[in-house]
Amino acid sequence: MNIGLKIAIRKAGGMRALARKLGIAYQSIQYWADDDVPAQWLDAIWKATGVPPHELRPDLYRGYTLSKRPKEKELEPA
Repeated sequence: MNIGLKIAIRKAGGMRALARKLGIAYQSIQYWADDDVPAQWLDAIWKATGVPPHELRPDLYRGYTLSKRPKEKELEPA
């Protein structure tokens, strides 16, 4: 799972919460965790969580970077 999707899931309150915000099945979020987030959902996730598209799909936005990217251990539950 890419870091951008992990952040979006955390900000939404979990996979099920993100799915509810987007109006889709929870299984879709699970599928994206193993694959890429479909491009048509990038704006909706951005609006729901504040995670920008270039963090969700860096392969589509090669010129963009964040000045500080969270580390994997910062995303672990406390």
